Amino acid sequence: PASASLDFSPEQLSRFETEGSCLVPFFPHGGTHNPQLWKLGRGYVDSYASFPDAATLGASLAAPVLLLHGADDTHVPPAHADALHAALTAGGGGVELVVVKKGNHFLSSSGALRAALSAVSAFLLHHGLC
Repeated sequence: PASASLDFSPEQLSRFETEGSCLVPFFPHGGTHNPQLWKLGRGYVDSYASFPDAATLGASLAAPVLLLHGADDTHVPPAHADALHAALTAGGGGVELVVVKKGNHFLSSSGALRAALSAVSAFLLHHGLC
């Protein structure tokens, strides 16, 4: 499914095809020093078929969308946010991406949280949503 390419690398998708499963690193505590590997089966990636691809989703957006992503996210690479933003925008959706400097997956540092909340506030004000 096209939407799976936002969450899995080409190598991982190939493993799903050839081996029926794939090991995916997961960092439950936000650090790269102690990753766990999750074995995901073919059924997991096949479930993505029920989701529209990002361009189709972007074309159907009826409201502005704000994507927030931590620049230092070790769970989901920032390149995934860039790809999602590009795909949603290509579909015609009004989408804004804010990459939060020094933000991890949870935007949990005080500086990242302040920056994220500031971006949300500015987005809402800009679109007359508050």
